[in-house]
Amino acid sequence: MPCDSQTMPRHTRRVKITHGGPVPIYQQIAAIIRDRIETGRATGQLGAESYPPGTAIPSLERIRQETGADVKTIQHAIRILIAEGLLDAPTPKGTFVRERRD
Repeated sequence: MPCDSQTMPRHTRRVKITHGGPVPIYQQIAAIIRDRIETGRATGQLGAESYPPGTAIPSLERIRQETGADVKTIQHAIRILIAEGLLDAPTPKGTFVRERRD
């Protein structure tokens, strides 16, 4: 699918998702978000590549633009991260990175 200014803002960077590979797309997306959460926890800084505790992850639409994946696939990835205790359940204000509870 071609990317143009109508379908994807310039500031949104695409990530590499392997379609038809041995790792399901939802697991690839969960791994990308998981890595960004761990980077955010390590640095404490919010950025395109990091989500520190207490911050909202990008919207489903933003993740869809970045990955090219279906919204249901992204929701599956988010449910996995909620089950792992990395994210809090979605609220009307967004889905937030859970504070570490050691």
